[in-house]
Amino acid sequence: MPPVLCLDFGTSSIRAVLRNRDSAIKVLPIGQVTPRQTIDGASIPSAFCIDDDLDTIRFGQHALDAILSGKKLAFSETSPKHWLAEPRLLSKQLLPNLSINRRDVLAGLMGYALFAAGESGLWKIPGEPEQADIRIAHPVWPLTIREDADLSLAQIAWMAVNMASEGDWGVSSIDVLCSWTTPADESEMRPALKIIKDTIEPIAAAVELLPSLGNERRICMVVDVGAGTTDIGIFQYLSPDIKANKGDRLIPAGPATSVFKAGDEIDRVLLKLMNDQDSVTYKANLTRIKSEIRFHKERLFRDGRIEVAGINVSLKNLENTEAIKEMVASIRKGIENCLTTAHRNISSFTSTAGLSNEIAIVMAGGGAEMRFLREALGKPMVIQGTHFNFNFITTVAPNRLNMHGAGYARLAVGLGGAQESYEKVVQEHEKLERLSSLGAPKQKISPWSIT
Repeated sequence: MPPVLCLDFGTSSIRAVLRNRDSAIKVLPIGQVTPRQTIDGASIPSAFCIDDDLDTIRFGQHALDAILSGKKLAFSETSPKHWLAEPRLLSKQLLPNLSINRRDVLAGLMGYALFAAGESGLWKIPGEPEQADIRIAHPVWPLTIREDADLSLAQIAWMAVNMASEGDWGVSSIDVLCSWTTPADESEMRPALKIIKDTIEPIAAAVELLPSLGNERRICMVVDVGAGTTDIGIFQYLSPDIKANKGDRLIPAGPATSVFKAGDEIDRVLLKLMNDQDSVTYKANLTRIKSEIRFHKERLFRDGRIEVAGINVSLKNLENTEAIKEMVASIRKGIENCLTTAHRNISSFTSTAGLSNEIAIVMAGGGAEMRFLREALGKPMVIQGTHFNFNFITTVAPNRLNMHGAGYARLAVGLGGAQESYEKVVQEHEKLERLSSLGAPKQKISPWSIT
């Protein structure tokens, strides 16, 4: 059995976690493929740029450095992964009279991340795509694009594996990149990586972050606030005592969902606030402000106020915008939809186990600590006559992990997706066994599609 590599191909950054044959989990230091890291040693920025010569393309930290240095560029993007939400536009050219398209860029970025995983010395890049178990975490795609998005991701991964085995894609010529990504016969179906396990971001985050409670049953929710999406899942959590000789079990109470509003929306609003405050200074410093917006945003959440190039913005300014209020309302609506779909299972579970309607929330992702979002999500909710209260749980990073400077909440998707327990969770939603230590009877779970 080959090792399992789970790639969290995120909107703002990419991370990789390996599970070896002995089921030991390791975070790979893929960010260290370059001497300098602006994020952390476990992360590659999801950035790329095309030089003004229309010949050179840069990925990851190489791209971010070029953008920050003010280098003259023909094209740049710090969140190209959002293109996967429009799979039918992946063939769209980036610039007129230049053959490179969105699919080429995503393949190059993923190929660079897989090359970096190989450079860690902990994972061997396969000679053929079929020789490896590579799992790529993704949000819950809307039904309208699901089939196309899954296929596109598998096709991009197939190209990326082949490219990674050939060397470093951090800086490359566009012609060389396109020679790898353009099929000899455009009429033929592109080959796709056979992804053994579909890795859904909110379920993966739940597998890692929901704590062992000890002889207890609970309804839990994970809200993973990333850059491109906020992913939500509701679960029934069973933690028998040691004498039961059974492991903890996490059983989805209904299908997970993704709300396509998250960190990038906050970036957009924050940039607009700066422009509204002082458009002349903003435009004069636009390139640097946009490329460093993530760090300004994190400082704003930490300190409540920031000054960037002489422009002052307060957290209150941000929270009071209609766009942020709408984003918070969309996420709360996503939770409401999840609870509505899972209501029958939750009611059955709480009645047979004698539980209250309190739901334990675990926050994940880069937006896990946003106070204004927590306050909004913590307000009680009534679903089909049932009053739900919410209680936030703080997770603690396990000592066994070397996270190479990355935050635990940010690594949750990669860590959970690589675990054996993830494979059990996505299959164990048909029934709950009797656990004598907890005393609840066998319970049937209403059928639903996990994807």
